[in-house]
Formats: sequence, structure tokens, C-alpha cells
Amino acid sequence: YSPSGQQLWSKTYTGSQQCKDVMFYKNRVYLNCMMGPTGSPTSASLIKLDTAGNMLDTLSLNLFYGDFISNTVFADDKIYLVDQRTFPPPTGSQYGLVCADTSMQILWDKSFSAGYLSESTGLSLSDTVLFVTHTEYPNQNLQSSSVKLRGVSALTGDSLFMSTLTAPVNQKNVALAQTMDQYGRLSVFMSYELAPGVQRFQLTQANSSGVQTGNHLFYDIPGFGNHTLISDGANQLVVMAAVYDSIANNTNISTWLFSSPVGGITSASSDNFEVKAGPVPAGQQLQLYGLPDGEFRYAITSISGQLVQEGKLTADHQLMLTISPGYYLLKLFNESNVFGTAFIKE
Repeated sequence: YSPSGQQLWSKTYTGSQQCKDVMFYKNRVYLNCMMGPTGSPTSASLIKLDTAGNMLDTLSLNLFYGDFISNTVFADDKIYLVDQRTFPPPTGSQYGLVCADTSMQILWDKSFSAGYLSESTGLSLSDTVLFVTHTEYPNQNLQSSSVKLRGVSALTGDSLFMSTLTAPVNQKNVALAQTMDQYGRLSVFMSYELAPGVQRFQLTQANSSGVQTGNHLFYDIPGFGNHTLISDGANQLVVMAAVYDSIANNTNISTWLFSSPVGGITSASSDNFEVKAGPVPAGQQLQLYGLPDGEFRYAITSISGQLVQEGKLTADHQLMLTISPGYYLLKLFNESNVFGTAFIKE
């Protein structure tokens, strides 16, 4: 279409079932399509067009049952894409990361899986590292899930790290959207199950090493619909999602604007408290100081981001450690705030 809305041309591409995304890079149009005869298992294709809609080239990924490209990033004449790869039942699924050049030649192709089912959410690039967030289901019943963040070399496709993004309750955590700002800070919009059948939102940030650095908890319960997360320059995040209004018994579309300074997102009221843990080093018992009154859940992660212990704090803010000696990060959650500190276990 012209800027005034006049149709200039229209093209039909035989064999395509759906077009999931339209992208533009260096005077070329790219279509993210699902290909195959109607009603058949689909394959994933990235189609390159000129600005008149003429097909120039196609990159096909058809080695799996029902491939589809979920996310694509263009940089330095390279195309990086996430290919969601599904296997025939009862086998689960995994995802692949593919790097191609703009002549549509594949440079490397890597598959990643963990548990029974791994559903990718987004793809971001910072320097030479690709970041992909996925929801991981450990087995076929799909009754529990966790949110994982993987860092992959953009040069070779080799996995560099994988960390777990924790929430107040780590039972049914689902990654919904991700974005990255110019500082290399990754923001992930996710949900967690506060109680059976009750989901809440969380906005989480992680640094370029995959370490979780900030959180914001939402009060609303998600409804149905898509979720959008946008990094607006260096200092703002925009979130849009469907939320459930339990009073009016309906769903609404809500939009939030967050200030995201260099230090990362936090819950504002938690800034008034300085939480410390002792003794140093700790033995089997850890005492916490500086928390406000109330009930808290906790999550302990290693410096690589692996969740090693979680539970509920006692009324006197003590917890028993069942972990190996080392240096750990501790996150504490109440209904509206997230607090953090670190400690050493002897």
C-alpha cells in the first residue's frame, strides 16, 4: 500500500498455509510462513521478496513435524531465527536456533531441548550472544513448568549458559514475552500460579550473564489473549496484556508503562528496606534481618541462576539450609514486593 492507503500490488504464494510475520531488512521483505498442503503437518519457511512482492528466495526448515518460526532477528547481514520443532505424539517438542546469511544459506543449525516440552518465547541479540526464553515442561502431564533463559553464541550456536527465572511460587511458570534494551538488559514478561487456578503476572529483568536482577509483581489475574512487551528506548518498558476482572467477571486489555533506569526494575516500596542475612558464613540455619512484617516465600539460586531451594519463611524470618557450601542469591516475595540479598553457606 502507498502511504495514503492505495493498494499498489497483491501477490499469492502457492503452498502457504499461514503467514505469521512480515519483516523488512535492507530493502527486502521477509515473510515467516507455514507451508504445506491444507490439513497436513506444516513446515517452516522464510520467504524473501523484493519490494514489488516478487519471490527471490526461500529458506525451508522441514525436518520436523509441524515446524514454525516463532521469532526472527536480523543483524550484520545475518538472520537468526527460532524454529519451534514438534514431534508426532506422544513425543514432545524442542526448539532450534538457526543462523543464515541474507542469501538464505544456513550457517549453523542447533537443537535445544530439556524435559518433555520446551516452548520458546522470544529471541534477542546483544553483542555476540543470543538470548532465548522458553517454558519447560518436565513430563507429559504438563502440570508443572518453569521459565528458562538460555544464552547462545551467535558465532557458533553453542550454548553458553541456561538459568531459571524464579517467581514467588515456582509451580506453573510460563514465559509470555521478552525484549532487550541497548544496555543488554533482558526483560521477560511471565506468569506464575499463585494458587490452584489463580495466575499472576511478573515482569523480570536479567543481565547479559543470565542472572535475574529485578522483578515487579502484578495484582491482576491474566485472562486470555496475546501479550506484548516493548523496550521504548533505554528507559521505558511498555506491557500490554489481557487481564481478568474478578469483580465485573470479564476480561480487559491493560497497558502498563514502566520506568526502567540503568539499575533495572524493582518494586518501589522494597527500596525502603535493606535486607541482610547472617551469620556469615551460614551453617544449617540462616537468619534474615530488615524485612517488613508479613509472610514471605523465598527462592535460593546459585550464581549461575540454578534454583536450588525454595519454600516459605518462618514467622521469625529464619530458614533451614539444605544446600551445598557456596555463594548464593536469595529472593524473598510477599504479595506485592520482591527483596533480594546474598549469603555464603559454609
